Amino acid sequence: MRMRAFTELPTKTKLLLGSMFVSAVGGGLVQPFLIVYLENYRHIPVAVATAALSLIAASSIVGALASGHFIDRVSLRRAGIVYLTIVSVGTTAFAVAAMPSSALLAAAVYGFGLGGGGTVLNAAIARTAESQSNTTAVFGAKVAAINAGIGIGVLVGALIVNSFGQNAFPAMYLADGISSLTVVMAFAKVVTAEQTARPQNSGAAEQEPAQPTPRIVLGNSLMAVLVVAAVLFAVGYGQIQSSLPVIATSAHVASSALAMTFFLNSVAIVICQAALSSWMTSAAPKRVLVRGACAWAAVWTIFFPLVMSGSAILNTVLLALAMTTFAIGEVLVGGALPAMVNAMANDTNRGRYNARLSLAMQTGQVAGPLAAGGLLAGGHADFLIGLLIVGCALSAAAASQIQRNGTFRIGRSDSLDLFKVH
Repeated sequence: MRMRAFTELPTKTKLLLGSMFVSAVGGGLVQPFLIVYLENYRHIPVAVATAALSLIAASSIVGALASGHFIDRVSLRRAGIVYLTIVSVGTTAFAVAAMPSSALLAAAVYGFGLGGGGTVLNAAIARTAESQSNTTAVFGAKVAAINAGIGIGVLVGALIVNSFGQNAFPAMYLADGISSLTVVMAFAKVVTAEQTARPQNSGAAEQEPAQPTPRIVLGNSLMAVLVVAAVLFAVGYGQIQSSLPVIATSAHVASSALAMTFFLNSVAIVICQAALSSWMTSAAPKRVLVRGACAWAAVWTIFFPLVMSGSAILNTVLLALAMTTFAIGEVLVGGALPAMVNAMANDTNRGRYNARLSLAMQTGQVAGPLAAGGLLAGGHADFLIGLLIVGCALSAAAASQIQRNGTFRIGRSDSLDLFKVH
């Protein structure tokens, strides 16, 4: 494993990633327990508890939509401090959510901050790492930092609940809120320069210089990346915590073994990021995205023998293999998508571009489980798996064709060819 790509990152980028790791540890403490906490500890009806989960997803879409204009029309610094503070307030509110109304309010606040927070963090990482000619590995490091923190947090959270029981839940949500504040403080330290949007009536002096410059194509290429992002998140992240557990437990995989494969996934993400960072730094982001989509297609291909086998041991091994392979796709997809979008953006539209990416990803994560639920309820798991493979394959094919022969400029003079095979 080579960590050179991480150690050579700017100090500000490493500070942001470190704070996100700390926050993710806090998030991991409570990640598996929201439904259990609301239903069993707060005695809130399960229908309300599940509605709170849906509300988090829905309000995150609203937060993502609003964040882009906030960043570009006001400033990245102010937007980041506001949204990241809202995340902390929202998760802390769960610690005192004793009624259905307060639980739903906490979910709405938390989701809104989460949607905008993803946008501002991507924009901040792109800005702090602007000296990097290719930010794919940087965003891959973000995926690794978050998942490493979540994996540790989940283990610690399980130990706390086993030792102290459900009475520890409020304190765990409070700890999550406190850990989220580390990102707020790091962001405020790192992003110091106010960013204001270019006036609507910008004059000729503010236009691009007339001398030859790399070709810049924004509209169609951005839309293509967003469509690929939405589909990939629908057939990838959108299924990993919804359809995958249902299929696995139906295939005789024990719940404890299922939990361990999720932990294995977190470990594999860290290892994969370290192993692939050098390649991701030198490879074209489009090529990285294609490989990530192919990795997720391989994940769902593994599920065909899993659903046909009656052996609990074999199916557990297959699930572990699938979750490890999924980790490869997480690092590649999570690194390539924001790198491609930020390569197309500049400081006058970076907020809106990242907001559109957040919106596409959140939409995919919401739409994917909804579409899969009907097929699983009808006993068509095999058909669903086939569709997921097709979705990943089509995403890989579409990614390989995005703006063929185009180049995207980074900053003022550097250009990044998303389509050159290195």
